[in-house]
Amino acid sequence: MRVLLVEDDPLEQQHAELCLRSGQIDADIVGTVREALFKATVNQYACILMDWNLPDGDGQTLCHDIRLQKIDTPVMMLSIRDDVYGKVACLETGADDYLTKPYAAPELLARISALVRRGTNQRSTLYSVDDLELETRARIVRRAGREVRLTRREFDLLRYFLEKEGQVVTREDIWEYVWGWDEYPLHNTVEVHVKRLRAKINDRSQTYIHTIRGIGYRFQPPPLPSTMSPNGKQNDEAGR
Repeated sequence: MRVLLVEDDPLEQQHAELCLRSGQIDADIVGTVREALFKATVNQYACILMDWNLPDGDGQTLCHDIRLQKIDTPVMMLSIRDDVYGKVACLETGADDYLTKPYAAPELLARISALVRRGTNQRSTLYSVDDLELETRARIVRRAGREVRLTRREFDLLRYFLEKEGQVVTREDIWEYVWGWDEYPLHNTVEVHVKRLRAKINDRSQTYIHTIRGIGYRFQPPPLPSTMSPNGKQNDEAGR
């Protein structure tokens, strides 16, 4: 297994490399945003580990730029910051996990293993409901043939709803799947993302995401159009 380590501090580089070697993981090591973006673009890594503070930028911006390149390699942010708002900011830009410095080798290796396992299980799949389509590998969503621009979290949220189509899912279920980290979310994080997603995929005649009061949400396609027969009975157009 090979990972990309983005760290400019020599001592931190050495510590991380020793931790990785103890788990038989090889690492390409770079110290700038520019080098990291190039490496991530041309090479395939099992995981990317990046420091928050870098000489020519920050890990948050780097992560955002990586996702803009449609690179879905799992990203773990490494930082001395331990406040929840900093963690949320990083995760919102596309990071998959956040580890606070100083860290021990067993925890780092366990988190890498979890990220890689999660990424391996994400097979290329096309979900299609009415005129709504989602391609998992290319991370593209289309509505009536037109691409819908979603953030990384909105994309993952829609994918989860499609996987659980017709089922009621709780806010806790959504948080665990979409964010996948061990801190409690801000009280309205899920609601805000659901609202934004609704605004992008719904229109006046079609509503896909339904709120189940006191529980969570259900993704349910709108009913197929029906017409009235001459005798006043409804005919299901889908049956013709």
